[in-house]
Amino acid sequence: MPRDFELITPKEHELPSVWQEGFATLREDELREAWTGEHPGMDGAKFDAWRAAQPEEFKSWAEPHVEELIAVREQTMADHLRALDVAKAEALNPGPAEPEAFGDQGANDLFRSLTKGERSRAQDYYDGFHAWSAEVRTSAANLEGVTKRVTEVVSTALIETYLEHLPPGMNKDIERMHAEQEFELGPINDKFQDLRSALKEWNEATAVAAEPKPTDLEALARKVQERVEACHEAIPYMGLDQLHRVEVTEVVVPAALDAISTEVARQWQARAGEPSFTGMAFRLSERPAGDKIDPEVEAKFKASGGDYRRVWSEGRDALLGKLKRDERNALQKEMKTYDLGPNLDTWKQQADKLNGRFSLKQMQESILGTAYATERYLASVEKLVSDPAVLTGFRDLLNGLQLQLRKEVAFYRECVTPTGAGT
Repeated sequence: MPRDFELITPKEHELPSVWQEGFATLREDELREAWTGEHPGMDGAKFDAWRAAQPEEFKSWAEPHVEELIAVREQTMADHLRALDVAKAEALNPGPAEPEAFGDQGANDLFRSLTKGERSRAQDYYDGFHAWSAEVRTSAANLEGVTKRVTEVVSTALIETYLEHLPPGMNKDIERMHAEQEFELGPINDKFQDLRSALKEWNEATAVAAEPKPTDLEALARKVQERVEACHEAIPYMGLDQLHRVEVTEVVVPAALDAISTEVARQWQARAGEPSFTGMAFRLSERPAGDKIDPEVEAKFKASGGDYRRVWSEGRDALLGKLKRDERNALQKEMKTYDLGPNLDTWKQQADKLNGRFSLKQMQESILGTAYATERYLASVEKLVSDPAVLTGFRDLLNGLQLQLRKEVAFYRECVTPTGAGT
């Protein structure tokens, strides 16, 4: 999509140029997320269509949101006094000009193959890729389900093409049933079912631990890549007429497949790649957490001096105290298996060292552990808590924690990554 969100010029700061370079990209994603949150049932594609059709209305809507985004970043800078610290951190922790996602050449080749779609600049394809990527992001834990929707797109296009070219006098209802059965039993559907099977394995593997075995993830990522390619190779043989062929085989299906493979690549990079704030950002955004921190929770974060473990512990204990004994005991039993507090301690310790020698690997490990524990806590809360107010309280606390860390990671990603480094 065109990077056209320069509605308000940010205030000048003595920061590396990568801050300014990354600003528009982050702002675009956040504006799209804000708009879809305000318009239930709408998606990123609808946002893009509205923006193109109503530029003045879009500008009027976007300006206060952009002001808020700028304010968040400025507050982050004020809170952490990072401007000078970041410059020192860049000098003490230099990175390569174009960092690779992995330390192994074979893994990097596979990663580039999985992410080739996001490097395309063909406008129609890129629009489709962006729209599918937004849907894939919101379904990161269920990529199998996204692939099922792509299969339905293919099936619908094939069947409609067949029905539109039926000879006069044939019963369309009967022929539709026959066509659906033929597709379900045919080789194209087989390719997509194989991909769904591989993605189910992928989602299961990423759900078993904060840091699954790297060799297991690479093997599964390779399986996904091979099955995505098999689906790509099947596209020319779909038997569509010209209209459907252009729309489906040149834009919709390739963009969807590439969006899925890119999501797998990013999840793989976040868990097993070279430590980076880019990987941390992707990991923290896998689970939708809204776009605003609950004001009461946000106030506690600001007052904590970065001690997020204390905010979590005090908030958790207060909410547990409002539960019935059986629910409280059951939830506490499950919570003992998740390691959230120590990971928050590690994050604070390393963030406080950004003006000296900090460990990017330890920061990555703490984010992986925190994201995993947060997901598990939420699953337990949704399963065990019946009190609506307590349920909302836990959601606000855990979502706020995730969003607060995302805000910090976004800041560090823009400022700590050396100018010119790959993102």
